[in-house]
Amino acid sequence: MKTVEIFEHLFPGQILSNVMNHIQNYIQVDECEFQPTVICLVGNRIKGAHSSNSDLNIALQYRGRLREDDCFTALMNYPLFIDEIKVDFTPFHEDKGRTINLSEHNILLFEEEEEYTVDYNSSKMQRLVEQDSILLQIFNDLKKKNVPQPDALRVLFNGFVLDDSAMIEAYSKA
Repeated sequence: MKTVEIFEHLFPGQILSNVMNHIQNYIQVDECEFQPTVICLVGNRIKGAHSSNSDLNIALQYRGRLREDDCFTALMNYPLFIDEIKVDFTPFHEDKGRTINLSEHNILLFEEEEEYTVDYNSSKMQRLVEQDSILLQIFNDLKKKNVPQPDALRVLFNGFVLDDSAMIEAYSKA
């Protein structure tokens, strides 16, 4: 990933670090009440259409029980300054259907990784094993060691499908 300099001697990672520290200091609730999912720089400074007294706009998308106005108040009551520039937070509560439009001009600082849940299906796993020569070889080795077929399929699923996006895709098509 290319490192982009936002301001003189200021990089996205530094901004994100300041923002996350500010969030941790002033939004003191547990994860079920507030979980950031997207943080990005938006507004005039990013577009290059700012004046010397323009603030730095940060869009913050989250989920949880914390209301948007409470989030805004918590973050703005004690202003954050980065490189002597005041930060203005705009919270977006995704549980309420509000999300940041990532197609608009922005610099993405943080995006929560999606968790994939893949349900195990022995028939589907058997089809994948039949399609994949490496899985088939390992499956046959397990059978030679007297591992029951259902257990061998589960071992292959846990060891080769989970946590591998290409294998998850192949499994979903099997």
